[in-house]
Amino acid sequence: MNIGLVTARIMAEPIRYYNFNYYYTEIPVNFLHNKNYLAYAIALADGEMGQNLFDIYRQGDYIMLQGHYCAVETAQQCTSLIIYITEVSPASLIMSK
Repeated sequence: MNIGLVTARIMAEPIRYYNFNYYYTEIPVNFLHNKNYLAYAIALADGEMGQNLFDIYRQGDYIMLQGHYCAVETAQQCTSLIIYITEVSPASLIMSK
């Protein structure tokens, strides 16, 4: 497991899950990658951080994610990236008059 910071774009609306008296938020994101131009990942957050992600951010928003990064290999020999979010902030500000 690695710790890092990445600027990512939210690909779909955040999804809020409830499992065993525990809430968490899942967000599919993509970000620039050196070898194949775009990398896809699933970002997970829980507690107050997860609630804030669900309430504030929408599809198409750019965010800066800080967290633990983990590569998981599936049964089909495919590797997926999962980000366990510890801190999030907006990557751009939108101001209206």
